[in-house]
Amino acid sequence: MKYQKRIGVNRKSISGLKSDDEVGDELTEQNVNDINITPSIVCSNCGALYANGEWTWNALPNDHIKGVCPSCKRIEDHDPAASVIIKGTYFAGHKDEINHLVKNISKSELSDHPLERLMDIKDGASETEFTTTGIHLARRIGYALQLAYDGELRSVQSDNDHIIVYWEKDL
Repeated sequence: MKYQKRIGVNRKSISGLKSDDEVGDELTEQNVNDINITPSIVCSNCGALYANGEWTWNALPNDHIKGVCPSCKRIEDHDPAASVIIKGTYFAGHKDEINHLVKNISKSELSDHPLERLMDIKDGASETEFTTTGIHLARRIGYALQLAYDGELRSVQSDNDHIIVYWEKDL
């Protein structure tokens, strides 16, 4: 069923339009070379591939151009999309274990999503801040901490679309 028929447009009642059969013939006869196809882009820093509207780790095609992916650009500009701030007396006693969990989640996310990366770790006396190139990784880290250790989880969006995920647990 054609789109025009589904929404109830009677093409014959609209002057100047071609019939459904004429439109269909015209599209099938269109010269394929006239269609503008975006070439694949390969990040010159990390090797991620942009093709068909998404960034992947797929094999590189022969016909690609070099560029920089959004994650590498964020890393170069020191402009994280999100932060995860972990603190509390429980964290102080289990810092190595929790840091290991965060790094494992980051590796897992990166294997499927090239734009979700751990950028930096700022280790302070009472808290640790992890910055990420994407908001999904930060949220996934927060949810994993909540599931594994309970505690208090909250997230805040700042004015510039930066997400901050806070996780805290005291003994």
